[in-house]
Amino acid sequence: MNQSETEIPIEDDSSHEEDSDSGQRISASNPIEDDSSNEEDSNSGQRITESEVIDEIAALNRGESLPDELASLKLQATSKKRVTLRQDILELNHQELKEHIRVESRNLYGDEAKDEQLKAVAALVHDRHTFVLAGTGFGKTRIAEMYHNMFQPYQKSIVLVLNPLDSLGDNQVEEKKKVGVNNRHIKAVNLTSNVLDAKMARKIISGEFEFVYLSPEALLNNEIFRDVYFNPKFQSRLSLIVVDEAHMVYVWGLVANGQSKGLTSHLKHGERGVFRPGYGELAARLMATNGTPLLMMSATCRPIAINSILESFKLTRQMVTFVEAELTRPEIRMLRIDMQKSLASSEDLADLYSTQEQTPDNEIIPTLIYSTTRNLTGQVLDVVNDAREANQEDDPFSAFARRYHSITGDMDKSDVTGDFTKGVFPVVSSTMALGLGQNWKRVRCVIHMGRGDPASICQMLGRCGRDGKKGLAIMFVEPHRKNGKNSVSDFTNVELQNDDDRMDALAITPVCLRIAFSLDNRLGYIPLSFDDPNYKREAKREVDAGFSECSCSNCKPESSKWVINNFKRANINNFDSFISDSPQDIAELFPIRQEKQVADNQINWVEESGKKPLHEILEAFTQALVRYFCDFFDSEMKGAAAYPPDAYFSIIHARKISRNTKHLTLDNIEQLIGNEMLTGQFKMLFDHITLFQSTDSYQYISHRQEELDAELDSKAARLRKEKEDEDNQRAEATRAIQEAAAQKKIDTAARVKANAEKKRTAKEAKFIKSEKKKGQERE
Repeated sequence: MNQSETEIPIEDDSSHEEDSDSGQRISASNPIEDDSSNEEDSNSGQRITESEVIDEIAALNRGESLPDELASLKLQATSKKRVTLRQDILELNHQELKEHIRVESRNLYGDEAKDEQLKAVAALVHDRHTFVLAGTGFGKTRIAEMYHNMFQPYQKSIVLVLNPLDSLGDNQVEEKKKVGVNNRHIKAVNLTSNVLDAKMARKIISGEFEFVYLSPEALLNNEIFRDVYFNPKFQSRLSLIVVDEAHMVYVWGLVANGQSKGLTSHLKHGERGVFRPGYGELAARLMATNGTPLLMMSATCRPIAINSILESFKLTRQMVTFVEAELTRPEIRMLRIDMQKSLASSEDLADLYSTQEQTPDNEIIPTLIYSTTRNLTGQVLDVVNDAREANQEDDPFSAFARRYHSITGDMDKSDVTGDFTKGVFPVVSSTMALGLGQNWKRVRCVIHMGRGDPASICQMLGRCGRDGKKGLAIMFVEPHRKNGKNSVSDFTNVELQNDDDRMDALAITPVCLRIAFSLDNRLGYIPLSFDDPNYKREAKREVDAGFSECSCSNCKPESSKWVINNFKRANINNFDSFISDSPQDIAELFPIRQEKQVADNQINWVEESGKKPLHEILEAFTQALVRYFCDFFDSEMKGAAAYPPDAYFSIIHARKISRNTKHLTLDNIEQLIGNEMLTGQFKMLFDHITLFQSTDSYQYISHRQEELDAELDSKAARLRKEKEDEDNQRAEATRAIQEAAAQKKIDTAARVKANAEKKRTAKEAKFIKSEKKKGQERE
């Protein structure tokens, strides 16, 4: 569309927006409620097609292909004034403004706002970019709500929230349905890929939603949202941009500039920092507004991360108001446990759970179990279900535990988060895809498997203890990491730690874990000595602040060991007492479950005779393995062999391998096909197996096999159930027959007894009558 074409306006309500700058005082007693009298009916009039809507948006934008900086300048030149607060509010002095915010917050939430929340909102009122550093569970989400609450409904102000994870946006949209003491509904939308279309764009521009959540990908790469973002009407409504979990901007930067490649700690949480292809454009896009203030929030943002974030946004510290609140969560008890089994097996979890017979599913502690990879989330389900003797690891509707990661289907994600919140099941096995920002008050315990980045672990552990009660955070760590630092003496400069150093330091530090996390968040390193001056200062600060005595595994090792050793005895009824320093009335399990014995070399191989062809994909790989061995055989033997290649490695061996690729390692292949016949044979075979496992064909056949196994398990379960029902019916019928026979026997005995009594009575009466007659005759 060229510049001469006529612009098509979209629902202009400027007659109301002009009032936003007037000095007239307007009542704000119900600022969040929808004012239907001022809301245009987006469905009235002639129906507009989706293509027309796209053209309409483009007509308003004109120049959507411009770089962000130029598009921003064009906005400033063409947009009408951005929505602002009433003039009487803007003219309040600092103390009066804070008091006004306090009153409005009290009306909304029914309780007193925290000083840090008031300070942050006051800074936003004065259009100051604001960076809030506060611990998990502090109430950072309220800051944007409090600020938005000060605008009038007819202004249709919009708060744009950048979320690192779609699940976090879903969670917050759900929370917006019931805000405050009166359960007000703040209209919000999470712009996932299946939601954002031209129709939704029209609704956003018209101000139908008060909070708009979206991912970095949608902000940078979605053409429809780019049109929305640079639309003058949208920009005029945009009152605030929020970067939630702001430390993720630093993580994405590590990915984008390649610094993460050498960091093991980054790989430990792969799903938190997937590659953002347009990272360099992120800051430019967020700042390309008509003067809208930026609110950045984080619970774990080290100095290096803050500096990097400000640099990416081209901001100086003088341009930003920093609001620092308490980062420490004294209500969470932290236990660090050295793993006894391998991380890949996750078998350490087996000792934490009793059988289903001993503790019903509805009494298990609501728990999030975090693993470092998607595959391990499945292994965790196997282990805990095995411990429970439940056999529900493949049940998507399990009443005990379910799985969540980044590529879980959207409907499954919704089922998992929704059912967990409702209390349908108590345990979620997840990656960090569910590790940021979720405000689930139900969670009482969080378990993290393996070493990892302290900031990310702190985020995950912070998911528990949000209902005003205490929480338990358990970190299972590998006692030794290959090429890592595994003792305090390995550290030469304690205060100069890279991300891998911090990961290793957290796994071995002897100091208070609560203070260790606090110093990592504030100063960017994990202390390793009680004599560290910063450690001493933080310990004194906690005492002065009146914190309760720490009960972490470093501060109280004996009681912490008792908690782990007896965790299977914990349930929702005794949990508060269980994690206290003096647990009382913790009932013994009866019978006490024997510790699960795990044979490291015991593998349940899939039985395969090798005499018949396999599925076409597996059979093709089988034939390829035979060819690979023949080539290897020829290169090694060079025509000097007395027997052909199939005497050493046959189609039968290859088919056994194809059916067991899931379990094969270089160390156990000998158990499956026998001894290595030529030096290097197993390595050659395993290299080709590994390559095959990376193909789409293997992924398909594996997925299909899982489905077949699940169908077989389901069928087996159904047959077992039918057999159990038949056995029960048969037993019931037998029991009924036996009971009827027993009753008949009783009835017969009673009749016999009655007849005998009757005969005895008759005989006795006859005898008396006879004696009486004889007496009369004698007289």
